[in-house]
Amino acid sequence: MTRTRFVILAATIFVAVLAVVALVATRFGSPGSVATAHYRGTHEIVARGRQLVDRRTGRPFVARGWNYVRLGVQRTPAGLVVYHSTFNVGRYEPARAERALRQMRAGGYDVVRVFLNAACFRTCLIDPQTGELSAGYVANLADFLRRAAAADLKVMLTIDYPPDRGRYGALLQAQSGSHTDGVNRFYLTAGGVRASAAFWSDLVSDLARRGAPLRAVLGYELLNEVTFAHSRQPLSLRAGTFTTPAGRQYRLASAAERTRMLADGLVYWIDTVSRAIRDLDPTALVGVGFAQPLEQRSIEPALERAVLERSRADFVDVHAYSRLGLPWRAYAAAAGFADARKPLLMGELGAFRAAYPTVANAAQALRSRIEESCGNGFSGWLAWSWDARAQPELWSATSAGGVLERSLAPHAWPSPCTHG
Repeated sequence: MTRTRFVILAATIFVAVLAVVALVATRFGSPGSVATAHYRGTHEIVARGRQLVDRRTGRPFVARGWNYVRLGVQRTPAGLVVYHSTFNVGRYEPARAERALRQMRAGGYDVVRVFLNAACFRTCLIDPQTGELSAGYVANLADFLRRAAAADLKVMLTIDYPPDRGRYGALLQAQSGSHTDGVNRFYLTAGGVRASAAFWSDLVSDLARRGAPLRAVLGYELLNEVTFAHSRQPLSLRAGTFTTPAGRQYRLASAAERTRMLADGLVYWIDTVSRAIRDLDPTALVGVGFAQPLEQRSIEPALERAVLERSRADFVDVHAYSRLGLPWRAYAAAAGFADARKPLLMGELGAFRAAYPTVANAAQALRSRIEESCGNGFSGWLAWSWDARAQPELWSATSAGGVLERSLAPHAWPSPCTHG
């Protein structure tokens, strides 16, 4: 943003900023200003060492299921895009969702993964009139949780990016700093950390207030896939220093220190947001997702190591698509999966039709990827996706009469990591 050289205009802007700050304080308040509701129940699935465990039986809980995805055209800051619309106001399809959930359970699946949408302007998580969470959107999500609980399925909630508008945009802007741009603001600024913690706290509280069965939530996944913008500040800078919200300073001229900055910043962000969730839902599981890197030089494995070794996340979710990205063995070694101290889940695995021309080829590829990951300690797999017709380039559970659904179903394949 350009700066004026005229003192009188600068003074006018200063007065205007003071007025905006006063308005924000009055309208949006602080994270603690929203009335909170706590979840009084206890989650059935807990993390113990490298496994998820059902506390009722003491037996390992193996997450087997599908991503339930609805996509629709909607207006976002990037223009009209096809994006997640599962719970959008006016687009949520409860009857269709319930049929899918019951079909999944009939095959022995126990988890479904769904996306939250904070990107679009009118029908998503943020109400444009109030700047708060949309009552209609959260009501749709609460309804889905009830239907999942009735079908005896756990739900993993995920999101691509935290909200950056309304109440959360105000918090984000208030303490973003002058050398941070784009998505980097979420994880590397005090405002971003505060806004993210406020969002998840508000969502959990709102769901609890509505009586949603939070026991059906397997985990709150803070990010679908950890992403930093390397072409934006501070990562684009090659001189000077940068101080993260944790108070640590890093030399931007050093590639090694920039990587440490991201790893440390991500761990601090995860721990702060996790604490905000557990203040309201003490036994909740919290995690983050990562995409399989596309090249050997990618820094993602270093970030995964940091999260696995140092963060308070309960699980890490890794996404792997057949014949896409860094070879699996190289990726697993770089990220340190064999030495992981937390449960590892594969929250997305899928097969592109271009790579696998028949559904039988796709089924074999997905089964092979699951078996391969068993050696790295994975204990859960969620395939992409159930029936998203907006993505014809990928095989889905219901393609070709349900071949993939039946091939991966726990009733037909009860023990993927046991051979013979």
